[in-house]
Amino acid sequence: DDTQVLVGFGSVLRIYGLHSGSMLKEFQGHAAPVSSAVFSTDMSRVVSTSDDGCARIWDTASASCVHSVVPGAEKGLSAPAAHSATALPGSPSDFVVFTKSPSAYIISADGAVRRTFSATSACSELLAGAVTANGRYILAVSGSSQLHYFDTETGAAHAIEAAIPGSEILGMAVHPKLSIAAFFSRDRRIPIWSA
Repeated sequence: DDTQVLVGFGSVLRIYGLHSGSMLKEFQGHAAPVSSAVFSTDMSRVVSTSDDGCARIWDTASASCVHSVVPGAEKGLSAPAAHSATALPGSPSDFVVFTKSPSAYIISADGAVRRTFSATSACSELLAGAVTANGRYILAVSGSSQLHYFDTETGAAHAIEAAIPGSEILGMAVHPKLSIAAFFSRDRRIPIWSA
C-alpha cells in the first residue's frame, strides 16, 4: 500500500512504516536467517522463506504464523531448503516458492501446495526465480545457466540455454511488459536476457 516495507532481519521479519521509520510489526518463528519475504497481493498475508528450510505463512494483522510449509514434504521427498518466494500476480492468496532443487511450487495462503513445477533438463537446483506480471509464467535460472520457464495455466516446462555470465546468481527480476529478465550475482554484475 506504499506506506510499509517488509524486511528480514536475522531470523525475524519486520514491517516498518515508510513515513515514520517506526517498526510496526515483528514476526518471530524461523529457526535460521530469513532469505526472502513478500506480502500477498491483498496484503492480508506474508510469506517468508528461511535457511531453516521452510516457507512460513503469516497473518499480517496479528503477526502470527498460520502455516509452516516444507515444499516437497507432501510427496514424501527429502525437502530442500526454500530460498525465495514471490506473490502470484492475479491471485490474492497464492505464492510461488523456489527451493534449492529443480522445483518451484505454487502454495496457497492456507498452506496447501497447489502445483509443483519441475525443470525438464538436468538441473541440480534453481538459484533464483521470478513471475511475469500477468502471472502466466514462472521463470527460474539454474546453476547450469539455463533459464527455465513454467506455464502456470498448462503446467508445461521449458528450458532455454541463456548463457548467463558471472558467478552464482543470487536473484532475478522480470520486466512488467517486455520479455526481459535481469539477474544479479555475487560478482556484482547484472546480466540481462531477452527473448
